Amino acid sequence: MTVAEGRKVRDQPASYDDHFSQTRMFWLSLTPVEREHVVRAYTFELGKCYEQAVKERQLLALAQVDADLCAQVAAGLGLAVPTAAEPLPEAAPSPALSQLGATWPVEGRMIGIVVGPGSDAGDVEVLRDAVLADGNVPLLVGPHGGEVAGATVQRTFATARSVEFDALVLTDAPVPGPDVPPSPTGRTPDVDPRVTLLVEEVFRHAKAIAAVGRGPRCSRRPTCRRRCRACSPTWRRAPSGRRSPSCWPRTAPGSASRSPWADPGASPDRPRVV
Repeated sequence: MTVAEGRKVRDQPASYDDHFSQTRMFWLSLTPVEREHVVRAYTFELGKCYEQAVKERQLLALAQVDADLCAQVAAGLGLAVPTAAEPLPEAAPSPALSQLGATWPVEGRMIGIVVGPGSDAGDVEVLRDAVLADGNVPLLVGPHGGEVAGATVQRTFATARSVEFDALVLTDAPVPGPDVPPSPTGRTPDVDPRVTLLVEEVFRHAKAIAAVGRGPRCSRRPTCRRRCRACSPTWRRAPSGRRSPSCWPRTAPGSASRSPWADPGASPDRPRVV
């Protein structure tokens, strides 16, 4: 067998110099709400960078991906919009790159269940069983360790934070415990401030929130009611006659966040965590 003589070189293929065609295809394939998430992520991460040269260099890279993407991020950073050094690469959108329009499994999610002295033991048991039956993990959050409402508490108000949970269910609106420092104003809040903080953070993260029993009282605060009366785009009044929160995040077009009562399988008597 004769092998043709050739010259051995250490080189890179021409495609190695193509840094932006796949990135541009990904951007063009996203829906408007997904593009908004990308812009916010870039703006947030670059906003935490304190080297001006790094910000400007990254904006130059974004200019090679899409002019609109670069302009929005530059506006958030308060910097000038650079011009692409080369013509933008040709790229056809691919629907497979968008996450919207498909059904995704929810098994394995962590569901926080806030319990207190006013929780109904039957509601807590039903919720816990429903979460387990759907393949998710319930984490009971209570004012102290041990048992509350006939169930073992796994997190306390002092140790639980919203980042642990994918959704939250309120079964009580517990009053401040003895371990809560007094307010500087001297006014005692109706609900434990640690629970209020937990609910507000979960809401800001666009996670599902449900409430049964005394749980809806956690959302009946003056700031919440003012937002409803002002017709804020992120809040809406709950339907009357339902044991649901007074307010919940409004679903934006194409958004995955929605009311936990929007599922046809949910009811005031047996809520379904979604």
